[in-house]
This record gives sequence, C-alpha cells and structure tokens, in this order.
Amino acid sequence: MKADLFNKASEPGVQTAIAVEHCRRRIDRALKIVSFEDVRDEAELGAELTARIATINVAALAKEVRDAIIKAITDDDISALLRVYDHKDHIIATAARYLRGVHKDVFTAWIVRAIKDPRKPELRAAIKAVVPPINAV
Repeated sequence: MKADLFNKASEPGVQTAIAVEHCRRRIDRALKIVSFEDVRDEAELGAELTARIATINVAALAKEVRDAIIKAITDDDISALLRVYDHKDHIIATAARYLRGVHKDVFTAWIVRAIKDPRKPELRAAIKAVVPPINAV
C-alpha cells in the first residue's frame, strides 16, 4: 500500500496538483489574515492589496511542497508524505483495496459502521489517539 502511494506521489502531474492546491490554501490563509482597516480610499486599498500579494512567492511555496514530497519518498517516510498529500480519495481507495479488497465507498461505509459500533470502543480510542480534535466553529 505504501509503495502504491509513493508511486502515485512520484508522478509529476500528481506533484503539480498537490503543489497547486497547497499554494491555493496558503494564499487563501495569507489573505484572510490581512487587515485593511487603516485604508482610506480604493486606490490605497488596491495598492495595499497588490503589495500584500507581491509578498507571496508561489514558486517558492510550490518548490517547498515538491521538495517535501521527494524527501518523503527518498526517506521512505509515509507520515511526511501524508502531511502534504492532498489526494485523500486516492489514499482511501488504496486503503480499501489493500485492507478490505473493496471499493472506496464500501470501505468508507464499513469504517463508519465500525466506529459507531458500541462493542468497539478500542477502535474509537485508537482513532482519537492519532487524529487531532476538530473544533467546530
């Protein structure tokens, strides 16, 4: 399963898709924290926005992600790969194929049933131990 994920992540098209999505998220996050409270008119707002956007180096962000993917593959570090790997559907489909020999949707339904099963508290505990808590906003 790990080899499948590494092989997929080695594909240039997949790396490009991951890098682009990572850049989109970083740009979105950077622009959300920008405050334009002191701006007095639209010309100043436009200039300030352009200046803020100019500080985002998309090429450097993409290189950072590609380097992280290559390093994870070279180091045989699946955890490092999963930190940047955006193709979660592929991960679930691969896990479904290897772990249960079924389609992704069947695997997902099985996981949900297993987690909800009151006779399996150890499964919920194991998941809680590795998945960060989700805070509803």
